[in-house]
Amino acid sequence: HFICDAAKFEGDYYFDGLITEVPFSDSVTDNVCCAFANMKKHLTDNAKITVMCADYQTKKIYNSMIIAGYYVGNPIGVDRKGTSVDVINAFVNKKMFYEYSCLINNLSNIK
Repeated sequence: HFICDAAKFEGDYYFDGLITEVPFSDSVTDNVCCAFANMKKHLTDNAKITVMCADYQTKKIYNSMIIAGYYVGNPIGVDRKGTSVDVINAFVNKKMFYEYSCLINNLSNIK
């Protein structure tokens, strides 16, 4: 585990996955987008990313991940203790994205 500002994370560290629940606040969304752009260089080719964000943050985070070069699945809406949130799954590797996209899309249909 690392506790830091991921937008400023540096060093020769590489991760196979990144799972996070970002702060549910519009005021941090731009910083979150910068963090995912910066972290891409620290992820292995087989890395998977799962992000939980407030539904009003989804569009901006989703689009920034695509711009950063991730392969991003459709957001999955979740009711988290009465708060509308979305879970975004993304991959560094295009092949893994297509292999897992059917599974992820099936999970999004479970109620």
